[in-house]
Amino acid sequence: MKAALITGLNQLEIREIPDPLLPYGGVIVKMVSAAICGTDVKMLLNGHRDLVLPRIPGHEGAGVVIETDNESFKTGDVVAVYPGIYCGRCLNCLDGNTSRCDSIKIYGFNQDGLFRALVPFDSNEIKSLVHVRESGNIENMALAEPLACCISAYNKVHVKNGSALIIGAGSVGSIFAALLLSKGFNEVVVIDRERQKLEGQIPVNAKTIETDVNSIESSLKAHNHVRGFDLIVPCCPDGLNWDFWRFMKPGGSALLFSGNNRGVDNNNIDMNEIHYRELVLAGSYGCNARDFRDAIRMIEDDEIDLSFLSPRFASLDEIPECISALKNSTVKKVIINKF
Repeated sequence: MKAALITGLNQLEIREIPDPLLPYGGVIVKMVSAAICGTDVKMLLNGHRDLVLPRIPGHEGAGVVIETDNESFKTGDVVAVYPGIYCGRCLNCLDGNTSRCDSIKIYGFNQDGLFRALVPFDSNEIKSLVHVRESGNIENMALAEPLACCISAYNKVHVKNGSALIIGAGSVGSIFAALLLSKGFNEVVVIDRERQKLEGQIPVNAKTIETDVNSIESSLKAHNHVRGFDLIVPCCPDGLNWDFWRFMKPGGSALLFSGNNRGVDNNNIDMNEIHYRELVLAGSYGCNARDFRDAIRMIEDDEIDLSFLSPRFASLDEIPECISALKNSTVKKVIINKF
């Protein structure tokens, strides 16, 4: 079978590798869709602390069970892949916070991922498979993971309606905008420095502003956003590098949905502003299994419309070309559907 492998920094190869054997108590899944995440691109270009080479990347995807040695799954079952391999026994797992599992491993990082035709899941990894309705669009289930990350983040803040500012119009920022609109936010503003990210593949009812980190404040004022927002969501490192708390309404929240660039330290937050205006700062990284299941349900029940993303569909052989397109922002999301 074919697989994509990272063999070094900025080195990705498409190789023939042996088909997997059916693990005891596990299953083999034939991949139907696997999306390229921005993290996959960053890992290819910059490496990752947990990356051991060579590595098959990919942690967003869905497929069909073709072999099984587990009574919970039968041949033909449609499944989506939760990206984490969690123990289910530590306090974090027992509290439902599987993304904080004491021994968490992530497909495509600590363990070979989904950019291959066939993926084995052993008896411990089987927890990462979630049944999907056979009547649904399996290819769309590759979007369940980024949506689940947005849901996990949304569940960490108390602000559930009003106005929101999203900084960064990449695929995750755009999905977050769609989620907030589906939850009843009456105004969602998405800003980015790249016009092409704002001109397409944005939810219909979201407002957009083209600006960079040095002119965010003046741009917001020019668009009459002087009263601030109930929720601010930085979805890219630049979103952290300005005085965002000054544009939070009293009692508002900021949800840090991105880490900072390496070597950059933000220590200029005005703690008096946080205290006296009763602002809330929260961080979010990844998603837990419960929110992953909720994301699948939302997609299945048409509670959220992600069709605006218009993902590019491609073959495994086209991954290098697709990564270049993602780097150049000529496309927001790529789903591999030919293996």
